[in-house]
Amino acid sequence: MKLSKPIEAHGQTVTELTFREPNGGDLARNGFIYKVESTGNKVIDTRAIAGMISDMASIPPSSVAQMSVIDFSRAMGEVVGFFTDAETPSTS
Repeated sequence: MKLSKPIEAHGQTVTELTFREPNGGDLARNGFIYKVESTGNKVIDTRAIAGMISDMASIPPSSVAQMSVIDFSRAMGEVVGFFTDAETPSTS
């Protein structure tokens, strides 16, 4: 994912992020990306997402904090995409 504004990570200027697939360790550290309200509505947990961005893109949390709102939103979409089932499960 190309960033609209560069950030600093590991002492270098970063203009693009590459996301790996999340694993159980990521979930254990950051929690699940959705919270379920008492009404049953799913709400995105931005703190969990920020941790996932850090882990999955291999950048420190301080670099995630530097991201513009637009870049954070796009990165959030990248993370959420790993938790979205692209195919409808078979009922047979």
